[in-house]
Amino acid sequence: MLQAARQTWLRRDPQAQSETVSEVLLGEPLDLLAEQGEWAQVQLIADGYQGWIQSECIQSAVLGDWQTVTALRGHIYQALRWLPRCWVASVKGRG
Repeated sequence: MLQAARQTWLRRDPQAQSETVSEVLLGEPLDLLAEQGEWAQVQLIADGYQGWIQSECIQSAVLGDWQTVTALRGHIYQALRWLPRCWVASVKGRG
């Protein structure tokens, strides 16, 4: 299975100036239909849209590496590995 390596735009033709068909989200599953130079024709698994993206935006899916996209559009943030000092102080003060 393949997936989007980053957010990008699905284009009608294999050109950067081509009309936008849809947005491709980070980690979104897709099928590769054809390749032309630095472009790949793909079909999005979630909604069936077809179009062109740059080949560098495609990677092999690694099971367990991504979460399922359940929203049409949303923001993805990396989880904090530490808490800012002001958050810790406000949580301790509530007890």
